[in-house]
Amino acid sequence: MWPQRPKRLTDEILSRWLWRTAVAAGVPPYRFVRDVLGAASDDIDRDVAPATLRRLAQLSGQTFEHLAGGILSETVIVT
Repeated sequence: MWPQRPKRLTDEILSRWLWRTAVAAGVPPYRFVRDVLGAASDDIDRDVAPATLRRLAQLSGQTFEHLAGGILSETVIVT
């Protein structure tokens, strides 16, 4: 587990939480995200693999479901 583990706020997107976590760890956010996610994603708020979220949950001490709540998804409205 990471020494500093800020909780993702209920209305916070994943990239913002990762940025706050990097700052808490004293690491430049871009480098932190690159190290945590492996490869840079075009949109980490929409395109994160479930395995990556599980790893982030384990490292941060949060649940998969709570972190997944920070992912933006397309909502389909049926009329």
